[in-house]
Amino acid sequence: MAHPYDFAVEKLSSAHATTYGWITVVLIAIFGLRNLTYTRGVKIPEAPIVGAKWWWEPLFITKYRYTTNAWRIIHDGYTKYKDSPFTIVRPESIVTVLPKKYVHELRNVPDSKLYAFQALADDLVGRYSGIDIMLGSDLNFHAVQNKLTPRIGAFTPIVQDELDFAMEQDFPKCNGKPVLADFNTIILRIVSRITLRTFVGLPLCRNEELLRLNCQIVEHIFTTMVIMRLFPLFLHPVIAPLLPSYWHIQRIKARIVAIVAPIIRERQSSEKSAGEKPEDVLQWYIDLAKGEEAQPENIATRYIYAMLGSLFSVSGAIKDTLYEICARPEYVSPLREEISAAVKEDGGWTKSTPGKLMKLDGFMREVQRVNPPSARKFLFPSLPSFFPLSHSPTLVQV
Repeated sequence: MAHPYDFAVEKLSSAHATTYGWITVVLIAIFGLRNLTYTRGVKIPEAPIVGAKWWWEPLFITKYRYTTNAWRIIHDGYTKYKDSPFTIVRPESIVTVLPKKYVHELRNVPDSKLYAFQALADDLVGRYSGIDIMLGSDLNFHAVQNKLTPRIGAFTPIVQDELDFAMEQDFPKCNGKPVLADFNTIILRIVSRITLRTFVGLPLCRNEELLRLNCQIVEHIFTTMVIMRLFPLFLHPVIAPLLPSYWHIQRIKARIVAIVAPIIRERQSSEKSAGEKPEDVLQWYIDLAKGEEAQPENIATRYIYAMLGSLFSVSGAIKDTLYEICARPEYVSPLREEISAAVKEDGGWTKSTPGKLMKLDGFMREVQRVNPPSARKFLFPSLPSFFPLSHSPTLVQV
């Protein structure tokens, strides 16, 4: 026969279990709501939120409205707060938008105080896209800004040579008749060829597999970024492995490294022998890399993400320009005459030829103004010191 005390203990244990169960549910709910509303960056009081329909609207609703109405929300913010800061909220971050009057000051702030690449890596979900390998190192900056930029004029004949090759390989033969073609793919391949020629030189730039992989990995990185940014940060470790694009990135990255790393090892081995070094970005990586950076696999991976900024942004600018020329045929003759005169004067494409194409430069600038690739121009992880208020960490853009 059961003792009454046993029944009392059983009842008490059951009550405790129920209480503990409710406590657990409440804690999970609190933790879940906290993570649902957690974002990078903080909201500063002096920058009102745009995108909310009502003043009492929960922040998470405003965040997800941004995913479907980003351009309208940013445009409304610029229209209403043209000369003062405002705030946009995204599912994974809160961003303070500064008026354009701060652009010149932002350019003069050193990276040690306003590290733009950190914000860019976060924006591109660096942990999952792989671009976070570029953080904590100035190798890419020194190779491109200190080596490539001063020599950009000398690369004009090289670019022209690769462009001639690309036109022969990638443009369909018309033979006087209209031909249907995938214009976006053609332009992307041409830009990829030119970028490869600048970054890795001959003969690697003519590797068809590498050309194809370069185009594919950029597409998968941006696909992953767009999808991941629809979700709050705490869900990213769960969402990423479910995305085919995430696994495509890993597979393509491994294959590119397998192609490029042996070339790097060969160049590193040949440095001991006398001879002229190749003039390309890959060689400057090898020359400037120190410590872990000098590992062939590390350099090859950095090469992938150095290419990231050039392919889709440059190809997009070219496509927009050509589309606008098609829509405005009255500009064809003046632009063609200017180009023909400059090339004739220089005896071909030289480093000084682009500087003479003032009409083309003006036309392209106007195209970019009318069709900007992004509603945002800069993205920084903190407020600049010249801004009258200091709230850190704050994501800032212009």
